[in-house]
Amino acid sequence: MGIKVDLSGLEDFAEMLQNAIGEIPEINSEFINDEFEHFKQIAVQKTPKDTGHLAESYKAGEVRQSGTQTEQDWKNTAHYAKFVNSGTVHQAPQYFWEKSENQAKEGREGRYQEKIAELFE
Repeated sequence: MGIKVDLSGLEDFAEMLQNAIGEIPEINSEFINDEFEHFKQIAVQKTPKDTGHLAESYKAGEVRQSGTQTEQDWKNTAHYAKFVNSGTVHQAPQYFWEKSENQAKEGREGRYQEKIAELFE
């Protein structure tokens, strides 16, 4: 009596994993850009409308990668955006940025997991 273990598929798996690791920085960049677009759709709906300039002023910076981190700055370039969002002594805060960001975060982890899972299909 004895036991036999067949590890022939392990080399294929290791190669697939190595290829996937090489693609992760590009996947992260795509994901962050997709998340900005998702955030922007929500933010435009939640942004107070007067002339429409505020809602049209959402911009994303360049994607930066450092080690295992991928980052991108998001901002509203309208000079008055922070006053509308955070309020002034004459105007109550509307917190449209925070509300948009919180809603955009919902499901983010699942969307990222789906993106990574595509590497193994």
